[in-house]
Amino acid sequence: MQFLKAIFLTSLFLLAGLGFSQATIFVGNIDASDGKIAVVIEDSLVLAYTCGGNSTWETQSSWFLPTQDSHLGQGSFTLSSGAGLTLLGLYSSETATGTLTLTNGTSLSWTAKPVQQDSVAGLYLFNKKDDAKEDLVGLIVTNELQVAGNIRRILTGLSSNSTLFQPVGLAQALPTSATDTLTVCYTLEGQTECNEVIKSTIIPLE
Repeated sequence: MQFLKAIFLTSLFLLAGLGFSQATIFVGNIDASDGKIAVVIEDSLVLAYTCGGNSTWETQSSWFLPTQDSHLGQGSFTLSSGAGLTLLGLYSSETATGTLTLTNGTSLSWTAKPVQQDSVAGLYLFNKKDDAKEDLVGLIVTNELQVAGNIRRILTGLSSNSTLFQPVGLAQALPTSATDTLTVCYTLEGQTECNEVIKSTIIPLE
């Protein structure tokens, strides 16, 4: 799956300045799991990212992207990921809840709350693409300052695309107040890299 048209908006002020309504970002937990969830709702689009923790990142991590034909229901949404996971959700101004169905058919409940203002909580991103590969890092920080993140690397220089996944770790302790960037590190193909992830709203179109 390619992120062909991705808009990275690093502040809600910029979002409003471009004529879009303000996005609502929810962050929370996947029940009975160490996984986390982030949901971004803006106008008629919804984006979600789920990320497993140390024991579940391989099975619960996935991006749920809006397409040009995506629309929200009346307080509900249904999304599918390229990895075969399904996300159902109900939302209001105060909470979002739903189920995450894994590729083996297991359904897990989840609950998320709007990101607290002036907090480090949020959805953080890093995206870089060249002729050989595309890296996408997602990091979720909940309102309780719990963290989960991973990297997806698509190798594009091969005869057929190959995808690598690994969890990411913070390079330093979480700050105690709001920040626009965090530094994460990960090891892929025997090399350790560190990059800044940006606190963002992203509305990508497939």
